[in-house]
Amino acid sequence: MKKAKKQSNMFTIRFNTKLFKIDSWTILELPMSASAKLPSRAMTMIEGKINDFYFKTALEPNGKGGHWFRFNKSMQNETGLVAGDTVTLEIQSTKEWYEPEVPVDLKAALKDVPKAHTLWMDITANALGIGFVGYALPNNRKHVNAESRRLSQN
Repeated sequence: MKKAKKQSNMFTIRFNTKLFKIDSWTILELPMSASAKLPSRAMTMIEGKINDFYFKTALEPNGKGGHWFRFNKSMQNETGLVAGDTVTLEIQSTKEWYEPEVPVDLKAALKDVPKAHTLWMDITANALGIGFVGYALPNNRKHVNAESRRLSQN
């Protein structure tokens, strides 16, 4: 997640929610009333603010009609918030998708397998890039290593 610049327009969805832990991850789950105001039950890109911290991120569907996102260490450091804290959010959906940071080992595997690299470059962030890279980022290092091995074998 990247820190976003403050937008001049008003944020349309306002709510409070509590941060919670799942294993080593801190998660922010939107209340159903907030998710219902979003344009899609699928992955949705948002911009917003938590207290005075501005950000952009992709909301993941929770499988129950709602959404969540990982409240990462950078966000925790910037806001001083941790699991168990109640946060105030103002968000709005955006059509602007951020480009995911591709892990170094995945970049290397893609470079070594031209067919995989071509396919990766043809896929839009909206279609797969954010979902896969979000899944494979450093907290899931074992998945990145497994995916790198799989790509190099094909």
